[in-house]
Amino acid sequence: MRNVMNKVVMAVGAVMMSASVASAQFNFTGRTDGCFYVIGDPNFCQPMAAASNGNLIFAGSTFNEAAIGGVASFNTADVNLGRFTLGSGEYSYNGLGFILAVTVTSPTAATGAFTSFLTGQVGVVNGNNTSSVFVDFGSNEWTSLLPQSAGVDARLTDLAVQIGQANYVNGQLRANVVPEPSTYALMGTGLLGLAGFARRRRATA
Repeated sequence: MRNVMNKVVMAVGAVMMSASVASAQFNFTGRTDGCFYVIGDPNFCQPMAAASNGNLIFAGSTFNEAAIGGVASFNTADVNLGRFTLGSGEYSYNGLGFILAVTVTSPTAATGAFTSFLTGQVGVVNGNNTSSVFVDFGSNEWTSLLPQSAGVDARLTDLAVQIGQANYVNGQLRANVVPEPSTYALMGTGLLGLAGFARRRRATA
């Protein structure tokens, strides 16, 4: 009897592990939008697919990226959460902010807005000759997207944009994905079969 129970426990563990592994195999799909605003202005901007301020241009992105162990990384020119490009011409970005809106459509719907501060200038501004803009997203810690019941978190990395170049918004998305109903059905069927096997063993003992 003990051997039968051991087999049952091992089989249950194997099925649950399979369900956990299966639940981690999914893609994050969605998009990002952005907008610029003046720090301290209570009228925040409305994020859109494209936005610009001075010579700094933002272009949002769509994404369909595989999650490994429930986490998807966005850190290349092909896989990112948006792109900044900086043109030439005298302009100061001190006192400006930027909002990045992340919208996840799968595996579950969730949204979040990340506020950053801009510093830097292009050309000779106030006697300083610089040619880059720094985008500061703050603590860079995991932040829950809404609704929190979706179980989706995001974190972003600060970035600098050099004049005449492009740079990308890097970050990660993570989620605790519940196994598909079919996985639960498979697990239930397996457990029922094991229970029947145990009963037959007791009856013939």
